[in-house]
Amino acid sequence: MNLSEEYLGLSNEIYEELKDELTDIIHSAWKMNFNQTVKDFEFDSILGVYHLLKLSSFNQCQFHFISSISSASSGLLQIIKEKPLPEQIQIALPQGYGQSKFISEHLCWKAKQISNIQIKIYRVGQISGDTLNGIWNSTETAAMMIYAGAGQLHKMPNIGNDINWIPVDICSQTLVELALKSSEDQHVYHLMNPNCIEYQNYLDLLRESGLRFDIVSKDEFLDAILTTTDQTNPLIKLSSFLEQIYRKKDNSKPSTTFQTEKTVEHSQTLKNCPQIDSHLIQLYVNYWTNSKILKENS
Repeated sequence: MNLSEEYLGLSNEIYEELKDELTDIIHSAWKMNFNQTVKDFEFDSILGVYHLLKLSSFNQCQFHFISSISSASSGLLQIIKEKPLPEQIQIALPQGYGQSKFISEHLCWKAKQISNIQIKIYRVGQISGDTLNGIWNSTETAAMMIYAGAGQLHKMPNIGNDINWIPVDICSQTLVELALKSSEDQHVYHLMNPNCIEYQNYLDLLRESGLRFDIVSKDEFLDAILTTTDQTNPLIKLSSFLEQIYRKKDNSKPSTTFQTEKTVEHSQTLKNCPQIDSHLIQLYVNYWTNSKILKENS
């Protein structure tokens, strides 16, 4: 399947069959690159949304778009409600990934207006490892900050965002629950943990898991990455991205809050989502340790 092609790279026979029999499309495939411009997402991401919406229009099947909190995290709006965003691209994070999600959300609303397609938008926050085995994609920045920052570098920045991570199994169960539920008045959902913890509490949990690290300023943390002699530390590859966050971010802007009340109301799974606590942090650390991903240098 090739979403950038008008008929998705399928044969006419299969495409016609899909036109007649599809009931739901859940679109989650997206390029994960925070260094590219929105133009770089046009062909292999945004165009795919257009072609899938066109397919949905033939049978009015329900289209579920997996968006991201980056579509509305610039800080222009302090409170993000569970509803369509205003048509202001400045609301999205000023990078291609967030802007492409913002544009695609509005493609969905235009398709609903023109072709009466049933639309559901899911803005997903940071996904963490599962609640049973702690398996977490080790290439994600939040994961690297634990095993490569606290664990390998033995340093963590003293300032960070509060933690509202949603475990991957809870996120997927919530998505299925919402997708299968009929709702006439709710079309936007925020998939993030409704039980947030403060960043300082998060640092305490990391120490309770057995990790040994110093809490330093953001500048000192970044300098430690740039000057480390341990070339195996994966944070080195993220140094330019982290520098953009730590040294160029306008800290005068208030943080963005995403409301979850309506999503919780429609999902018992999300309502019961466990807080990121010592048990989950220990699961993640144990997984990275057993997988030889976490390397605690002396």
